[in-house]
Amino acid sequence: MAKRGKTSFNKEQESGEVRVEKWRKYLRFLLVVCEDQNTEPTYIKTFKRHFPAHSLYLEVAGVGLDPLGVVNKTIEKIEELKGLTKREIDEVWTVFDKDDADLNQARAARFDEAFATAKLHRINIAWSNEVFELWFLLHFEEVSPDIPIPRAAIYERLKNAVNNSVGQNVISDGHSNVDIIPYLRSHGSELDAINRAKALARHFSNTAIIGSNPASKMYQLVESLNSWIAYYNFRC
Repeated sequence: MAKRGKTSFNKEQESGEVRVEKWRKYLRFLLVVCEDQNTEPTYIKTFKRHFPAHSLYLEVAGVGLDPLGVVNKTIEKIEELKGLTKREIDEVWTVFDKDDADLNQARAARFDEAFATAKLHRINIAWSNEVFELWFLLHFEEVSPDIPIPRAAIYERLKNAVNNSVGQNVISDGHSNVDIIPYLRSHGSELDAINRAKALARHFSNTAIIGSNPASKMYQLVESLNSWIAYYNFRC
């Protein structure tokens, strides 16, 4: 590999302020569009600071739409970012949950269409069934694939897992709570979360996504981000 130089805190990416003339200095562009407008984007943005300046530019957006809406908005965002950078976007991800996709046929059809549309446009999907917070929970404890877990139970287990790990009641709610994010690294384990998510994926390998509860493919996005972080921080 070529020498990448010293690692430096990427203040430009953290602030979101990139002057037009600096776009050409970035080596790679990665776009992540999230269903949630709060927890998911905040979590993914924590990876930005690990990229050396002008290496990989990570654009993260939260759009507050259902899975098909997220995918369609992602297609728009791709064109917007291409217009700014005058470059092709190297890697694109969407992040969304199963949520109520199985509530009726119309929602199930839109859920399936989200995957078909994403595939057509080469968009990767980091989905969770039922909710994104399952990915956080996997940082703290094992989750059995044998019994589906309703979202309320995930929120409660996550709250208790964080508080038990810290040793005090630092979290009052496990739902859409950005205050949990710092504890993922300080008291949880990303490696354990990845391995646990992979085990769930293997269990549901022959099951339709809409019926794969509990499961999360967030580990694939995290592994991709970590691989690029390692690459751009490589020193000969």
